[in-house]
Amino acid sequence: MPVMNRQGQKYTGKQIYFYDERPIEAVIATMVPGETLYIGYTATYAWDVNYRFEYLFVDLAAQQWPQIVKAVESEVIQKRGLR
Repeated sequence: MPVMNRQGQKYTGKQIYFYDERPIEAVIATMVPGETLYIGYTATYAWDVNYRFEYLFVDLAAQQWPQIVKAVESEVIQKRGLR
């Protein structure tokens, strides 16, 4: 994973950023059951948003990860008719 440039643009709350989940979906689609997936953030504003503004989105996502995986697993099973 790329190293975050901490000298980059600071988050002011006025910038507009767009989320594109397609690269993540492409990796997940090619995974084999049992493989480990590592996800991180590298946006220059992520550290500021998470810690300086105390949104703690990384911490909250990590705490909720088992529930997130279970919900998505159920959704995939239902959409694919696997059970």
